[in-house]
Amino acid sequence: IESGYQVWTTPFGYFCEWDLSVYGESLAKVWKEIY
Repeated sequence: IESGYQVWTTPFGYFCEWDLSVYGESLAKVWKEIY
């Protein structure tokens, strides 16, 4: 996933919550597939 963010430095899933509020379900589903 290339989105311009360093997703590999995600602390405690904070980025996941930020993603959810900004992008919505599409990225949320992607995160669920990764983890």
